Parts: sequence; structure tokens; C-alpha cells
Amino acid sequence: MSQANTVEKQIMKRERSARPEAETSSWKKLSTALRSIFFCSLLVLLVLFLVEGIFALAHIGEDTIVKPDPLLGYSHLENQAITYRQEGFSKSKTNSFGFREREFQVQKPPATTRICVLGDSMTVGSEVPPEFTFTRLLEKELNRNSKTHFEVLNCALSGYGTGQEFLAYRQKVQPLKPDIVILTYNVGDSDDNIFPREGMNTPRPLFSVKDGRLMANMQDVEKWYASNDAKFYLQFENFRRKCRIFAVLSKLNLDLNNSNSSYQLLTKSLGKPFSFAWNQFLSRLPQQKAVSPRPELLTYQLPGESSFKRQKAFISASRNSSPTTMEIKQAFELNDAKIDVALAIVNALNLECKRSNCKLFVATGPALNNSMFYYKEIEALKLAAARNGFEIIEANKEFPQRAPMQESPNFFGLHFTRAGHQIMSKAIYQGLRKAEIPH
Repeated sequence: MSQANTVEKQIMKRERSARPEAETSSWKKLSTALRSIFFCSLLVLLVLFLVEGIFALAHIGEDTIVKPDPLLGYSHLENQAITYRQEGFSKSKTNSFGFREREFQVQKPPATTRICVLGDSMTVGSEVPPEFTFTRLLEKELNRNSKTHFEVLNCALSGYGTGQEFLAYRQKVQPLKPDIVILTYNVGDSDDNIFPREGMNTPRPLFSVKDGRLMANMQDVEKWYASNDAKFYLQFENFRRKCRIFAVLSKLNLDLNNSNSSYQLLTKSLGKPFSFAWNQFLSRLPQQKAVSPRPELLTYQLPGESSFKRQKAFISASRNSSPTTMEIKQAFELNDAKIDVALAIVNALNLECKRSNCKLFVATGPALNNSMFYYKEIEALKLAAARNGFEIIEANKEFPQRAPMQESPNFFGLHFTRAGHQIMSKAIYQGLRKAEIPH
């Protein structure tokens, strides 16, 4: 019995001595795993910092400048560095107004004629350095041997149609009290007024004319503001500004979702669990309520016969003969509707300029030689200008005619090269001199 007790005691002693060894071994394994996780996390952070530093040196992640806007649909981020590589190359910065322009004061300098230029990406001119845009070249030319000091401000915003430019004038430009407003009118502007942006996450207001009233439909914008995508852009705006990796990935995801069907299919199938978790996260973020635009910004009463549809003589003259097929007839009718809205917007802008004691000029941009409907829009604008007292500068006539797919030294692809900006600048300068503005 004593021998059995002795054996039992020895076994128990061995078990007690083995337990600390097992506990020590388990702790060593846990400690090793924790150290591995720590060093792996540290390595990932170092790699991210390294990539962020390389992106900063190469100015990568500086091409996303869009933010949601409750009135305009979207606008430019303020005080945002821009490095543009899609066509041409430039480095610049938006100012505190969100314009790709040098900083300026709301109060106009004494003894200065202030000119504000409205437009889209053709006017923004991200493809060239700011000093080579036609707005800056125009300012330089106007101030050459002039008794009057001119200040030309580039107030254009990328992707805008004429309607958004009108709203931008009322919201951002009218308080600057310009003496002259130049609206650049380009191919596609009339489409932008009435058609939604297909496949884009940043919708815009759409315009119509009814019973002599110009109306902005904000339904798509309001729907966008209530979406998780809008929450993402609004909540992570500062992070997008400060983290280049995040900005690049955000833009890449947006571009692929808008243009690559394979990527869309992949994200829908393989990304379902992640998408669900991400949407759950976004849904818990505070709702960003849009500041509802003032009602007077969304409707505009047009006096008199402002509608293109009432200009029967021009419509019949522009067609020359009755359309021979239903497709052609529908194309003409659609173009008439687009011009109707575009002319209403330009007339409304002209009235607003008159009320603010400034002069409106409309500068028409160049187009391909087969842009039949665009040239009809220009003819309609000329008739409206004669009737309503604003000026047309047919800058398109100063550009050599270009056929589809034809390369030109004046264009990178869709947008102006430095040579193109020079032609546009000279055309507008001559138009202003012809109108005998004080010089």
C-alpha cells in the first residue's frame, strides 16, 4: 500500500512539474503569434507609409476633385491640389471658391473691370497649366497697353451643362459683381441640360420649360444625397484629401464600376459579403441632409416669347425640307426640344446679368464638321441674341474645320492644347473689342 502511495505521489509530482512546462509552452506559442501579428502589422504600415510617400512625391491621387452639392449636383473641392494626366499634363490648385483659379477677393479691386467666365471642362483647362488657359491669356491680352485694368476669373466647373452654369452663376458668381459674364457654349451642353448622367454617381439637376417657366428638376440630386454613396463622399471627404492611397482606390473603384462590366460582375458576385458589411457600415453613419436650394433658384419666369419653338421661321428654314423618315423626324424634334431649353437658360442668364448691371457674352466653342445640330444651336443663339440684347462671339469659326478622328494640334483629344487656348483667347478678345467694351 505504501508502495502504491509512493508511485501515486511520484506521478502527481511529475504532473505538477509538467503543467508549468505546458503553460510555458502555450504562452510561448501565443507570444510568438502576437509578435508575428505585431511585426506583420508594422510591416504593412511601413509599406503603406512608403507607398503614400511615393504617391506624394509623384503627385498621385490628386485628380479627384468632385464633391456632392445640394444645388448643382456636384462641384469642385475647395483648396484642392490637382495633378492632371488624362490629357496633357498640369499641376494646379482650386481656390476657396472651388474654381481652378488664383485666389481672389469677393470685393472687386478699385478701377477694375471684372470678367467672369462660365463653362465646363473646356474652360477649366486642366490639360494645361493655368497660365496657358484662354482665360488667363485673355486677361493678359486685355491688359496689354490698356488704360483699364481687367480681371478675368475662370469660374468654370467640369462636366457642367448650360443649366448648371446658370445655377452656378446665381450661387457663386453673381455675388462677385462681374461687369462682364462670358458663357462658353460647347457641343453637348444642350444634352447635359435635359439628360441624366448615365452610370455616374454624381447626378445633376435637369431642366425643362413649361408655360413660360424654366424649371430645375432636383429629383436625381435629392435621391443621390440620400444614398450611401453620398454618405461615403461626405463623411470621408477629409480622408480622401489627406490619404492618397484611399483617393486612388476610391477613384479606381468608381471608374471601374462605371466603365467595366467584368468588374461590375465580379464585385456583385464575389464582393457580396463585403458589400453587405460595407453598406451596413454606411447605413449607420449620420444622414447628410442636403440644404434645400431656395425655391427661387429652381424656377425662373421667362418674359415674352422666349421659346425656341415659337421661332417657326427658323425651324422651317433650318430643316430646309420635311424629314423623310420617322428617325430623322424624331431627331429634329429632340434637337428642337434641346434648343428650347438651352435658349430659355441663356435668356434667363441674360436677364439676371442685366439686373446685376453686367453684360453677357456667349462664346461658341469649336466642333467637328459633321456636328449639324450643334451649328443649328449656334444659329438659334444668334437669333436669340439679336432679340434679347446679349452678344455672340463665334469663336468656333476661328478654328480650322476638323473631321471625326482627325488629329489636330489644337486638341489633345476632346480638350484644348495650348494652341487651342490661344485661338479661343484671341477670338474672345476680338469679340470683346468689336463690342466696344471700355479698353
